[in-house]
Amino acid sequence: MTAPVRAGADLATRALVEELTAVLGGAARHEARFIVDEVLGAGPGATRPDTVPAAAAAAARTMAARRAAGEPLQYIFGHWPFRDLDLRVDARVLIPRPETEQVVEIALGEARRLAGSGSGSGSGSGLVAVDAGTGSGAIALALASALGAGVLRQVWATDSSAGALEVAAANVQVCSPMVAGSLPDIELVRGSWLAPLPARLRGHVDLV
Repeated sequence: MTAPVRAGADLATRALVEELTAVLGGAARHEARFIVDEVLGAGPGATRPDTVPAAAAAAARTMAARRAAGEPLQYIFGHWPFRDLDLRVDARVLIPRPETEQVVEIALGEARRLAGSGSGSGSGSGLVAVDAGTGSGAIALALASALGAGVLRQVWATDSSAGALEVAAANVQVCSPMVAGSLPDIELVRGSWLAPLPARLRGHVDLV
């Protein structure tokens, strides 16, 4: 018989994972581990400590209850990794998916091809890219961080949702210090798809 845990006492990490797995359903053990890692601040590949402080265990139980009610983990945590970035996400934006990373890879290949051939609209001064329907800013920031100001002159990110643009702006602020080297200019504008772009960009966008 398992001994009862004293209120306010630290809890064995394995015991907490088992407890959360029972709340989430037996098939969701990996999510229980994600939650424990989140409250412990343990990044990918980090070794979990043997015990979880009582306050962190309480936070984990709250997260598990929200997940059991159907809320996505990404919104519960308030952030999620995307390529080499850690993006802020909440219910105002869609959650960046692995398929989106594939889109970024294709875009990076095309941008590098254009830059290497010298066929971009900037005539050597850098490319202009547009991320239409940017949401969290995932694609815009991934391109900006991977290519830098040396390849991209400017990135325009549009969205019709003011809330989404607030999340994207927060991600630009948070992610900028994480990126080695300088980011290109990132312009966030509100509107549907390409409609809010200034007329001067017509014929001068290299990548959409």
